[in-house]
Amino acid sequence: MKLFSQLLTLTAFAVNTLQAQADPTVVNQRSSNITVLRTFPTGINIAFRGQLSWNAVVLDPDLCQIPNNNGSNFEEETVSVDCTDALNKALREQMPQLAAPIAGRFIVPATTEPDHSTEPATEHIVVKNFSCALQEIQTASRESALYSATGIGFFFADTLTTIPSTELLSPSPAVSQSGEKLAIHRFVTATFCTSGTRSAALRATYSFRPYMEFTGNGQVIYRTWDAVSGDYVISESSVRAFDRSSQVLQ
Repeated sequence: MKLFSQLLTLTAFAVNTLQAQADPTVVNQRSSNITVLRTFPTGINIAFRGQLSWNAVVLDPDLCQIPNNNGSNFEEETVSVDCTDALNKALREQMPQLAAPIAGRFIVPATTEPDHSTEPATEHIVVKNFSCALQEIQTASRESALYSATGIGFFFADTLTTIPSTELLSPSPAVSQSGEKLAIHRFVTATFCTSGTRSAALRATYSFRPYMEFTGNGQVIYRTWDAVSGDYVISESSVRAFDRSSQVLQ
């Protein structure tokens, strides 16, 4: 509930700013278009090249992106890098059976280190002793709404990501309790990350909520959010998985 209220407040501010910049206006609404069906740990870890790892998908940190990187002075520095696309690529190549669009953004602490052995000099992204658990999330969408949607998105762990409809996996069919046709989509995300010798996760709980996105006339984007009364939460110490099939499906 708190998250949705924050989104409405942020959207009201953003609408004024975006209108001034002639960018699309975002309208947030509650809807029965989409809901979370289930979530569970996959049993697979996420690791980075050069690390000791087991039962893991291994990412190349040089494929991560430095946000707002306007050039380098080729000095070592600490940065936060976006490894969402790197995770997507690694899953497709190493574990295609688990590959799915990423819910939220996968932001990782790293350092950049210069490599003067090449001409011209290059810069490498280095991620040390950082690993996460791969979590799967499944959503149930109304087929009648999905036909005109431009994508499905998530607010996950303070990040917002929309996956275009063209990038969604082929859904599994289902029927709602009211008899309406549903489409079940799979997504994955990084959770309960650890760094260095720390055994406890850097983040103990993850709140999330999905939405279905539509593009209206006059540069208006509509996001119809899962109408559940509170945000979904998974926790390192308690609830890592849940299944709402009995509440959603026939």
